[in-house]
Amino acid sequence: MYEDLTDKMELLKVSSLKKYYRSGGGLGGRGSLLKAVDGVDFSVHENSVFAMVGESGCGKSTIARLVLRLINPTSGSVLFRGRDIFSLEGTALKSFRKSVQIIFQDPFASLNPRRTVFDTISEPLRIHNLVPRSRMEDAVVDIIEKAGLSTGILNRYPHEFSGGQRQRICIARALAVSPELMVADEPLSALDVSIQAQILNLLLELKRTSKIAFLFISHDLSVVYYFSDIVGVTYLGKIVEYSKTEDLF
Repeated sequence: MYEDLTDKMELLKVSSLKKYYRSGGGLGGRGSLLKAVDGVDFSVHENSVFAMVGESGCGKSTIARLVLRLINPTSGSVLFRGRDIFSLEGTALKSFRKSVQIIFQDPFASLNPRRTVFDTISEPLRIHNLVPRSRMEDAVVDIIEKAGLSTGILNRYPHEFSGGQRQRICIARALAVSPELMVADEPLSALDVSIQAQILNLLLELKRTSKIAFLFISHDLSVVYYFSDIVGVTYLGKIVEYSKTEDLF
């Protein structure tokens, strides 16, 4: 499903990104250096899907956390629309948080068990002052319908849903602020095979209708082939191959 990206604006640019950790070496010892991410370069364009594939422990999720500015790099840069995300503060940082959202691997662990669906979806709308209180319920209903959920679930809790439904709730929460980039960290791996296809088709539909770009992390090559435009193959903290999806496969 590769699309020509030459006429699309670069949304995210990652350059020479590194994240090193020290392990062991207690009581003053230096220990060993773990190179979780070791000089990674890639770009994500508007309304496109860049997929990272690789075995467990090769640095994919660490790259995702760096791109989201959940952790700081050892060196390198991440530019979102030309601005270094690690230099953002105040209003600019809040705007970045709105523009870049994440879908986690485990939908149950990423939902607060004490919050209803309405509370979960409306929270980002309140934080970013996107919808007046009088229109909040209508806005939440519209969002969950886009995620393929029924309107009768607003007052229910996460434990009352199946894994696929919980992941749709997580997708709806990410959609609430109309992001430009969605980071999807193994969003299908915790789901039954029969549900994976439904969620993948939902993501494809959102890309088509909402023009959202994706940084899509997976170890499932068949899913990557179906969903992505560009693929980066990761190994030991590096991207060892970077190619159009159709060329790689």
